[in-house]
Amino acid sequence: MALGVAALLAAAPARAHHVGLLIESSSALAENQGALGLLVPGRGPTFSREEALEALEDIPRCPCRNSISLTLPPGGEHEPNGPYWIWITGPGYPPGAMLVSDRTRIPGLISIYDLEPTLEALHNGDEPPVTARRQADVRSHLERLGERLDRTHDARTPASLVLAGFVALLLAYVGSRFVLEVILGRSLA
Repeated sequence: MALGVAALLAAAPARAHHVGLLIESSSALAENQGALGLLVPGRGPTFSREEALEALEDIPRCPCRNSISLTLPPGGEHEPNGPYWIWITGPGYPPGAMLVSDRTRIPGLISIYDLEPTLEALHNGDEPPVTARRQADVRSHLERLGERLDRTHDARTPASLVLAGFVALLLAYVGSRFVLEVILGRSLA
């Protein structure tokens, strides 16, 4: 048992020489370096830089054979205001390719929670959950995808308000009928 733990501890630093993570401030050079995608940096309707960094805390950071570079939201919690870019360089991730994820099933859209299993798979020589595929004009495809996601997010709030209003009216109607039945002591049916 002690030998197994020692072997794991000794092997962990070697991982950093194969695959690593870089947090960038801009995606300006991304297209010329590797496969490109849009990053979902959290879960739910809001997220924060802190949440994104927490999801990445166990991932080594270095320039390596494969590297994952990404942009993150500014500090504090807020609604999506992307795009947040991600690109992977190295074998299997050629420039001009688009990233594809098993988790999102939307070509070009990558969840931050796909990154650690992708790094582990690349390190172990296994098939990663995030792969690359050839796509003509990747950046414009991803910009259109980002616009669609923004429209979907923008439509979600009004639709939620309409649903909440309907539920409130329904509860008010049911509640008022119940109160009248209690006051009158008989069924209004």
